[in-house]
Amino acid sequence: MLPSKNERNLARRFRDLIKNREALESLSLNDLKQIEKLIDNIENGYLPHLVFTMSNKMSGNIDGQVLESSIRKAKILSVEKIYSGLKTLIKGSKEKDVIRRGLNYYIDNTLGDFKTKNVFNSLFKNTAQAVEKFQSAFKQATDPVNIAREKVYKSFKKDGDKFAMSSFKQMVYLIQLEYNTNIGNPETKVQASEFLKKTIKNIYKLSDFNYSKKDGDALEDILDKYTDKETGEIDADKLYESFNSAERASIKAIQEQNSKLGETAYYTAAVIRGESITPRNNYVHLKVISTDKGKNSDELQKFSDSLKPSTKAKSLIKREGTSSIIDFDVYSSFEKGAKGVLIDYHLTGPVKQARTALAKVEKDLIGDNLRPEEKDIALYEALDKAYEKVLESVLENSYTESSIANDILDYVRRVGYQVILARPSRAAKEFISNLAAVLPERQAFTNGLNVGTRNNRGRKFFLSDEAPKIMSVLGSLQQSRLYPTDKTSSKFIDRGFQSPKGKRVRMKKNNASRLVNKYWNYTVNPARDTVGAISDKILSTPDLIIMKPLWFGKFSSEFKELTGIEPDFDMIEQEKRKHTLKNNSDALDKATASADRVTIRQGATSNPFLGTQRSIKEKDQSR
Repeated sequence: MLPSKNERNLARRFRDLIKNREALESLSLNDLKQIEKLIDNIENGYLPHLVFTMSNKMSGNIDGQVLESSIRKAKILSVEKIYSGLKTLIKGSKEKDVIRRGLNYYIDNTLGDFKTKNVFNSLFKNTAQAVEKFQSAFKQATDPVNIAREKVYKSFKKDGDKFAMSSFKQMVYLIQLEYNTNIGNPETKVQASEFLKKTIKNIYKLSDFNYSKKDGDALEDILDKYTDKETGEIDADKLYESFNSAERASIKAIQEQNSKLGETAYYTAAVIRGESITPRNNYVHLKVISTDKGKNSDELQKFSDSLKPSTKAKSLIKREGTSSIIDFDVYSSFEKGAKGVLIDYHLTGPVKQARTALAKVEKDLIGDNLRPEEKDIALYEALDKAYEKVLESVLENSYTESSIANDILDYVRRVGYQVILARPSRAAKEFISNLAAVLPERQAFTNGLNVGTRNNRGRKFFLSDEAPKIMSVLGSLQQSRLYPTDKTSSKFIDRGFQSPKGKRVRMKKNNASRLVNKYWNYTVNPARDTVGAISDKILSTPDLIIMKPLWFGKFSSEFKELTGIEPDFDMIEQEKRKHTLKNNSDALDKATASADRVTIRQGATSNPFLGTQRSIKEKDQSR
């Protein structure tokens, strides 16, 4: 028997695929010979990387056949064709403009198919589900650390400089602890003091990374105070003794989350990427900084390109065992490490599958035909560009850090939404409007008011952690819309400014700015946050108070109609969807798709693979 749940799930998927005649017929003779060997490997309790590769290849080929057929049958609606034709008289193609302006979720309708969702399901759906799961997993990993971080901040009475010093010290401690507990490991042979010296020495080159001379002074102070004069190493015990209870709790939270990510990291390395990693005690992610400005700016592009052959999560890449210039912000480093593992784990498979499908479409459309249909090629290119454009946007929002200018712009936009939209009178009107719009699904909405688990039902269930977990287990496309990580959520908000990026902890550049910051945090900031929180509630509640019972009510009624029984949310929440509900897996998928459909129609979506590309900025592009 395979040791992990991840491996068993992949083996089950592989077995289902090799029972599919279309999947096998899409493979070469050499691939079929490999399949036979892989079956023997699995039966002997070993799951090699090739199982993952072949599963994505078979799934991608099946999707490619469906996508190619849909492209050949596509007929852009006359009105859309005329409008896009006028817009693209000077530049561009009408196919690209039609797809850019429409919602990806309704892309089949745009292409004249009102009976199926073949294009959406074969190209966008799997990656959309992966994005939902990534966001959910990242939130679960970072929430405990963010709570601990806030307590550390308050323990220093909201003094930004003391908090930054604490973050630096925690990072130094974790690096030295990793060194002390992995003696003999060539990847961890560099102790914390070497990283400190290398970073301090090059601090003047790092102004673009928001490091200042004062940050260098803080790091030098840590080096002087906590270096053992005899060994030249950082004294981890002495450093730990200097931490208050909040800081120790913060270190524990980071260590616990890194440990939980361990199983995911090992599976990702061995099975998804086909590379083994040596587990390390007390692992800490090192966020390396390059003094080459071009290298830092190209990091996102390199990460995106790496999705083609294999996704390279930074925390899984073997260390060179040499000192580097690193970011000593412990929270930013943890977040980047968690993102690297979780993006790798959740997105690699779906992206490879989608790109395999697109490659098959290109090959089959052109083939030996010297003059392929111009309309078909134009549609293929438009779909390929649409997918890559959204993927690039997702990676940018998930993987890069924000600048001060972007933080200010996002804050101004948020306040703008709150001032314009967050009024009680508007909220009441919107609530009444939402109630009227839900009338066609009133039975599902009424049923949804009373659904839940054994311990929580109705409103209590919707406010619990169980509800979003159930949506995640079911693979819903609407989890981030109904349970957003961003508190400002509404169908009227441009999704382009959601998904806040990571922020760095740094020292204030002078005492004046430090005092102003501290005064702000004790006076204006609490009042601003309170008003903002109330505004966010007014803005978000009219939508969510309708959509949550509507989603669960529609799911329940649809599932019962298909199977004759009520769904057991307790069993689904425990991730026993296929085993406990036996042969009802297909019904679960159909009920989930139905619940997603009615809530997208009712209250829009926040998933970028479901929305319009018009909100994604592009050079030389007008709305």
